[in-house]
Amino acid sequence: MTLTDSDDVDIMKHSHGLNDTTDVLVSPKDRMKVEKFAKLRGMGVKLVDHYGRYFDKEVALIIKHDQYRSLQYNSYQDISKHLKTLLKENRRYVKLQDLGTSYEGRVMTLIKISANHGARNPIIFLDAGAHAREWAAPAFAMYIIDQLVMTLNKSETEDLLGVDWYILPVVNPDGYEYSRSDPDNRMWRKTRSKTWREECFGADINRNYDFMWGYRGASFDPCNFQTYAGEKAFSERETRLVRKVMKDNSKRIKLYMSIHSYGEYLIHPWGFTGSYLPDQWEKFNRLAQVYSKAVVNAGGRPFRVMSTGQWYPASGGSGDYAFAVEKIPYTYTLEITDGYQFNYPEELLHTVLPQYYEGLKVMAEEMKRDFPNKG
Repeated sequence: MTLTDSDDVDIMKHSHGLNDTTDVLVSPKDRMKVEKFAKLRGMGVKLVDHYGRYFDKEVALIIKHDQYRSLQYNSYQDISKHLKTLLKENRRYVKLQDLGTSYEGRVMTLIKISANHGARNPIIFLDAGAHAREWAAPAFAMYIIDQLVMTLNKSETEDLLGVDWYILPVVNPDGYEYSRSDPDNRMWRKTRSKTWREECFGADINRNYDFMWGYRGASFDPCNFQTYAGEKAFSERETRLVRKVMKDNSKRIKLYMSIHSYGEYLIHPWGFTGSYLPDQWEKFNRLAQVYSKAVVNAGGRPFRVMSTGQWYPASGGSGDYAFAVEKIPYTYTLEITDGYQFNYPEELLHTVLPQYYEGLKVMAEEMKRDFPNKG
């Protein structure tokens, strides 16, 4: 037996070395088989009953918020309304760009935040929510947006001079809303597009980019509920819209980061292989360590830094594509939160999100030094 993603086994997080875990969601009928697999290899097993499939009333109510509030898990509708409110109240610093619509017709909006939009500064481009069940990622993206705008409202524009922020807070709005629609759907990960298998829906956005598409760590089975790469590269509307942002701003984007959860990792290319690294890997590592140190200084825990492929193979990812094809100098996947897996409690967001934000602020200062605006 090999342990791979299937209809009955969902590898939610891979282990990397000692004192780390592989987290597996398994059907009751296959539980004994997986336990035997682990024990034969000298691995301990901790069982969490009904994880991710059934919730008590309190957890289920997380889905039912009816207005936007910072530091909570908001609906896509409320997120979109909040972006429009920020534009209305901060037209000098905030711009919105409607990129297009998701498969189910939700408008996907890019927010642009700058102390001086006319300066054509280097851009930090962040996206979040590629995987529907990773609710902490859009929550962090919205926290970043609110903090940046608040800084400008305090007339602290000097803090943001020299770099612009482009943020797409939910890359996969259809999947995100589906994961919020019912507790039984909470672990949904993919988009919601139709496939050539009538009974199966969606593709994994982070396997759908056109660089080493389908090479390793991806499935060609539409019914694979985790890593189906799509019928072809860029088959998904949502990935094409992220590509549009990259192409339209390719000369200015200097740092691209896709925010995910969970595990507190900061990973960089390559994802399609763990056998070798890009020539620039030392630069990737140095900037990632700068981020981790800032988080620790803010009271958080250090992030594990490595290439994606050293963690587990994942071809067709946005970070590899951004670096290899769009030539963005720094690209990362940021995995935030640890413990609680995908059900990170809302009441703990107020502690960890400010810590993670401190890391981004230091990264921004590094971008200003590395890519000074000479215009």
